[in-house]
Amino acid sequence: MGDANWEFAFFASVTGENTVTLRWVVSSVEGILGFNIERSTEPDTGVAVINAELLRPESPGQHEDTTVEGGTEYWYHLFALMETGEEQQLNSEPITVTTWGNPVREVSWGCVEAQYR
Repeated sequence: MGDANWEFAFFASVTGENTVTLRWVVSSVEGILGFNIERSTEPDTGVAVINAELLRPESPGQHEDTTVEGGTEYWYHLFALMETGEEQQLNSEPITVTTWGNPVREVSWGCVEAQYR
């Protein structure tokens, strides 16, 4: 594959309060050992690989990010690890996703006394 031009598509969707599903399609997986997905909460800083193991070299591919928090914006990049050992970034611009709602961090229970007349 090298520097050859090939087509791909990379999509993200919020599929639950704490889940972002990432999907991709690549015109060929020839020469690819697998994929990595990087995520950050800022456009170009604090980037980290979110998959524990290299993702299978299949197309279409899918990965669920279950470590997101509600009400947060995330930036994702897709990388292909080539048989040559080189890693190629597939999307030059990150895809962004904002998760639903606000996470519940603390729940307080109380009792209200009412007087009926």
